[in-house]
Amino acid sequence: MKNIFTSWGNLKYCFPKNIVNVSNKTAVLKNKFIAYGNGRSYGDVCLVNEGDIVLSNNFANVINFDENKQEVEVGSGLLLSQLMQFLSDKKLSLPVVPGTKYITVGGAIANDIHGKNHHNKGSFGNHVESILLLRSNGKKYLCNKIRNQKLFFATIGGLGLTGIIISAKLKLMPHISDFVLIQNLPFYSIAEYLSLSRKYANSDFVVGWIDSTSKNHRGVFEVANYSNSHKRVLSDDLDLSLFTYPKIKFSILSTFVVKLFNILYFNYSVFIKNKKIINFYKFHFPLDGIKKWNRMYGSKGFYQFQFSLPIHSCVNHLNYILDYFRLHNQNSFLTTIKVFGESKSPGILSFPQSEHITVAMDFKNSEKSVKCIKHIESYISANHGYIYLAKDALLSKTNFYKIYHKENIRKFLKYKDPNARSLMFERLF
Repeated sequence: MKNIFTSWGNLKYCFPKNIVNVSNKTAVLKNKFIAYGNGRSYGDVCLVNEGDIVLSNNFANVINFDENKQEVEVGSGLLLSQLMQFLSDKKLSLPVVPGTKYITVGGAIANDIHGKNHHNKGSFGNHVESILLLRSNGKKYLCNKIRNQKLFFATIGGLGLTGIIISAKLKLMPHISDFVLIQNLPFYSIAEYLSLSRKYANSDFVVGWIDSTSKNHRGVFEVANYSNSHKRVLSDDLDLSLFTYPKIKFSILSTFVVKLFNILYFNYSVFIKNKKIINFYKFHFPLDGIKKWNRMYGSKGFYQFQFSLPIHSCVNHLNYILDYFRLHNQNSFLTTIKVFGESKSPGILSFPQSEHITVAMDFKNSEKSVKCIKHIESYISANHGYIYLAKDALLSKTNFYKIYHKENIRKFLKYKDPNARSLMFERLF
């Protein structure tokens, strides 16, 4: 029986020729290959057909820890959850985390992930000090801002196409608290959301949720700051999983369920206006409370569609995009909105752009959802926007070159490993 791999969206499957576990020693990769961490990217960035899937299991370790310099060197296969567990009693933490803790360090670098504090901490790549990279010719390269500098910047946000990340040295920050004080504030337009973003720009964390079924694009603005009101119990709360979603063919997210959820969530958030203190991890990783939550969309899978637009011209564009999906009966179960700050992401192909606003939506896989997403991707490419490649499965080569710019892509391709080749690479490059 052939080995089958997929990603978190359960949209595409690949049939690799070999499954490779490379060691820290020199290894030559003669076939086309792509690295595979924990499979939590959504599209085809980590998949390859008739090539080698290179697992990072052998690199799931802490190599060196320097408390004085606030740095840690770790293997690329280490999950963020494992790293945070290690740091939990050392009064240090990662400056940037995404919406799940079950991704590998290598995946966080290759996709240059971001979190709810981009406005003050930038992306994950902003805190990578160095990378040890294995190329297909068996040679290893230590890359940082001085040594192999261009290869370093190509690898951050480089979609695993520059080689196999063996390890990385990360800059840490003091752990301020295990708890955050959050407040939910309703908004009734995109313009009002932007006003709240400016008002709370100095907060530790900000994120918004949009009711994708509403005509006025109402939503909830969530602002959070560290709180020292509770005793430290972080290590007891790292595993937040409540239950595992069963494997079923059909999706529970019917049009009725999606609309009902959006209505109830908005009204509940408006009703509960008081500030409340919650655990840091429950705030950052709410969906980690359900293992295999991607199964909610059924056996056909789903599209996680994330894009960004320049903030100075975003209101009319976002109104058009949200209206387009709603009028075509493509209601997103969970729609989030965030503002990217001034920090410039280091990677050549990094998604987070300075002074952009980003929206993430999810849609059940169907002919209609595919048609709508493709239409909006063309609209975004025509209006100076970006598509997050870590979540993409549909972007055309034409729009890819418009969005990420020919000169940037050509620059990146100079540092691509000649044998690195994912399904995404074959689709876009």
